[in-house]
Amino acid sequence: MALHEEAFDSRPGESMTRALAWGVGRARRLATDQQPAVQRVA
Repeated sequence: MALHEEAFDSRPGESMTRALAWGVGRARRLATDQQPAVQRVA
């Protein structure tokens, strides 16, 4: 199972609903557009 995390300190002028919708769209694009990459973190 792959895990991808991104964080933003702030998104000025954006509501929580809009930020969540952006995040869902971003996650869908990452899940469908990228080739699987294996990266191990100890």
